[in-house]
Amino acid sequence: MIRLQERVQVRRPTADCYRYMLDMAASEQWNPAVENARKSTPGPVARQSRFEVDYRFAGRRRVFGYELVDTEPGRSLSLRGQGPDASAREHIEFRPGADDTFTEILYTLDLDVGGLAERLQAIIKPWLTAMGHRAMEDLRRALEPSRVEEPGVWQWLRYRALLPAALEFSRLGYQSMPDRGLSDFMDGRIVVVTGATGGVGSVAVSILSNLGFKVVAATGKQDAHDWLRGLGAADIIGRDALLEGIEKPVLKPRWAGVVDCVGGDILVNALKSLQYGGSAACCGLTASPKLENATVFPFILRGVNLLGVDSVELPCEVKQQMWQLLASDWRPALDKLESREVTREQLPDCFTEILAGKLRGRVVVKINP
Repeated sequence: MIRLQERVQVRRPTADCYRYMLDMAASEQWNPAVENARKSTPGPVARQSRFEVDYRFAGRRRVFGYELVDTEPGRSLSLRGQGPDASAREHIEFRPGADDTFTEILYTLDLDVGGLAERLQAIIKPWLTAMGHRAMEDLRRALEPSRVEEPGVWQWLRYRALLPAALEFSRLGYQSMPDRGLSDFMDGRIVVVTGATGGVGSVAVSILSNLGFKVVAATGKQDAHDWLRGLGAADIIGRDALLEGIEKPVLKPRWAGVVDCVGGDILVNALKSLQYGGSAACCGLTASPKLENATVFPFILRGVNLLGVDSVELPCEVKQQMWQLLASDWRPALDKLESREVTREQLPDCFTEILAGKLRGRVVVKINP
């Protein structure tokens, strides 16, 4: 048996650290040996939850199945894993610091190997030890709040000149930098949902708030405020507020993410207001299908992303994963969502309501009379 023991101190409350590591699907964000990790059982993470983890060993992919076998909330958790010619037990302990803002994480791995790996333990253990050191450092970066540093000379040049920007995104720059795409907590991160009273928007408000985001709902319907707060919106703003500063190339960074259901200048300004590295999902055009006032500045200065959506050509296996999430971790508050049923003959009236900004909730079209 190979035993690996590591520890790291992070600047994060113990409850946050425990909650993050409880979901083994997050291990791909900090464990350099993990290519992909996913929960394979429905519902919230709890004892007996199962995960599938794709590891990369010596250039070869190995799939392990894990089960959460024991947990003491806020203090420890234990997992049992089984893969080809190997089994693993992982125990993670969380110790609060003196002032409750630091946590010491103790990680223990017991790995039983068979076959050829059993005869190569003397070679495997140093490799595992090195990977363990790197994993703890990546875990610290994943858990600690993002640092916002004052730009130095290089950063100033990078934002203003073509050559430094090209170097940073070349093999000599970006690709050789340490991975900074690790997880910040969703908790408290601010996302805006435009067209929040529509079918997509209202579902997005419910899902995102359940996942821990602080959701800002954008709507022009004064009578829908209480309903949106009931879905989980932390704040509500009018459509006009999202149109301010349309003439500017970039705006003050406000949003960690955007779910846009309307398009047009509202989407343009949402892109300008994304925080560094943030993403906007574009899934509507009720305001306009055009982005006439858009520029490349948010993309080349803040590295933001504009994401498209599709439900027609999307592979069935991806749809199955999405439906599984919607039935478990992403399950919206179905009892609070609004919907109505219409016939095909009534659709023109619905379209008129949408264009007038008066439609609320989801509309289900009854195909057969």
